[in-house]
Amino acid sequence: MKYKAVIFDMDGVIFDTEVVSRRGWCKVAQKYNLDDMENEFLNIIGTNHRYSRQYLLKRYGDFDVDGFMVDTRIEFRRDLLENGIPVKK
Repeated sequence: MKYKAVIFDMDGVIFDTEVVSRRGWCKVAQKYNLDDMENEFLNIIGTNHRYSRQYLLKRYGDFDVDGFMVDTRIEFRRDLLENGIPVKK
């Protein structure tokens, strides 16, 4: 089968990956004892890795932010594999 087009959903128009990200960030935040991640996530979503890293260090102080970022990506992938990709209405 040949494809004539490919759609890249980079901003959450078709797939609701934001909800998967938020779940992962909140779950991993518990492991790192970071409070209020549900609200802090709203300040980070849609930004790049560099901004997110700086924001987290400013908000939470000195902690293993790089480990946190790796763990959130691992959790995101695990969630997608177990639950699939949610589709927006």
